[in-house]
Amino acid sequence: MNVLHTSDLHGCRQFYREIIESIESRKIDAIFLGGDLLPRMGHDDTSVKIQKDYIRDEIHPFLLEVRERSHAFVFTIPGNNDWAAVLPDLRKLEDANLVIIPYPKSRCLNTGIRVLGYPYVPPTPFSPKDFERRDETQDAPRQTTRYPVISLDGRIEAIDEATYFDRHPAIEDDLASLSLTESGDEVIFLFHAPPYNTGLDRAYDETPLGSRAILHFIQQHQPRITLHGHIHESPAVTSVYGQKIGKTVAVNAGQSERRLSAVIFDTDRPEETMTHTIYGTLKITEAKWS
Repeated sequence: MNVLHTSDLHGCRQFYREIIESIESRKIDAIFLGGDLLPRMGHDDTSVKIQKDYIRDEIHPFLLEVRERSHAFVFTIPGNNDWAAVLPDLRKLEDANLVIIPYPKSRCLNTGIRVLGYPYVPPTPFSPKDFERRDETQDAPRQTTRYPVISLDGRIEAIDEATYFDRHPAIEDDLASLSLTESGDEVIFLFHAPPYNTGLDRAYDETPLGSRAILHFIQQHQPRITLHGHIHESPAVTSVYGQKIGKTVAVNAGQSERRLSAVIFDTDRPEETMTHTIYGTLKITEAKWS
């Protein structure tokens, strides 16, 4: 199965157009969109309306065009800059068989590959907290920003961040609750956050910003492929967009400001076929962590 993975489009119409161009030229069977689909337009109630309008005016026509021009399945999850209040709008598109949201329930392709998604990221310095969680169970809840907010019933509500995190399970707890009945070889996992301290999670100053819980989950369960995003600059910093974690091939295409960053590969032979729309073909190395 030939797939295209990208993430962190943040409402860039040009990036969505480049996806359309790629599926036509590369004969793509499945598109994986790893979260942060929608524009970042402030942190008040207007920003929820802007994202809802974008789903209606841009995402819906994009998905219709994908269906018109190809047979490709489209999988997506939200990211930490997508309001939870707009998820019902995406679900309506799923009900119309235009997109598949493999969270919280997994989806199975006719190839026998099971797809699971997980949108949450460890705490960030950004205001939206709908899709943030403590990383590991023992992590103490803490304040990360002056104006933490969540979307509730379509409205933006200020929260006490430490209390909010304390009331919700950590990423480690969420992942431990998943039912993984299939072998790892039959699973593709779509995360928004990358695994911690690999070549896939480095900020411009080379600080690792990924999730320890996600790294440990991959080490334990060894899905065939894991797809990540969130840290836009990581491939530019590390010159790495794909790494081996045991038997798992983990990928973060990153994202640029002017040209779509996406990875295209055959799921049966990811290491031999993987190429990046900007960085071309790079050797997939074994990840190192501490």
